[in-house]
Amino acid sequence: MKGKQGFNASQPVYEYLKNLILSGEMKPGDRIAEQKLADVLHISRTPIKEAINQLANDGLVRIYPQRYSEVMLFSEDDVRHMGEMRIALEMMSAKLALYHGSMADFNKLAKLADACEEAQRSGDVFRQIETDAEFHLSFTKCTKNPLLYKFQRELCLRIRLIQVNSTFSDEENQRLVEYHRQLVKYLKERNLASIYTLIEEHFFQFYKLDQEYPPNFFHLFRV
Repeated sequence: MKGKQGFNASQPVYEYLKNLILSGEMKPGDRIAEQKLADVLHISRTPIKEAINQLANDGLVRIYPQRYSEVMLFSEDDVRHMGEMRIALEMMSAKLALYHGSMADFNKLAKLADACEEAQRSGDVFRQIETDAEFHLSFTKCTKNPLLYKFQRELCLRIRLIQVNSTFSDEENQRLVEYHRQLVKYLKERNLASIYTLIEEHFFQFYKLDQEYPPNFFHLFRV
């Protein structure tokens, strides 16, 4: 709902709900109480409904029409589909990033890799998850492809929801940090073959895709 000044009343509600979801305060399966939100925020339910629709488009909320809305609860198949998409998007991003990206772009990625590692070492789980998403989005920005960035953003939001409600071992967190390091290294070396292998191995392992696909299956996505 926009007023005379073009203010979208649903946007702050969207940001408020998104932060509750991505901070873990609202859990997968939790229902969104529209009337309670309206009372707390002192607004009508119209901008709340608009915000919920936007969150549904992001894949963070499931809407049951005429009934209720809840924070998305992903199935094992959903997670596998995300892993498949991540491999495809990261490989396309790598090729375009090497074509369009600069050393300055790759140095920015290196700083984000440092920030993610620092968060991991300090035990700041939420900051690590947030910085990991920033790393992948910045990587995709190097492609200069806004549509690819849009897909990556939506995927990163869903993955953040999963990560904030999951527990990862120190070994898994270390592999995540090492992935960032290696990706930046190969980007600076402009070593596409090594990047492809890194992406395949990392996401194949992270999303446990070996339970569904044979080794080297994702060579199909090499572009």
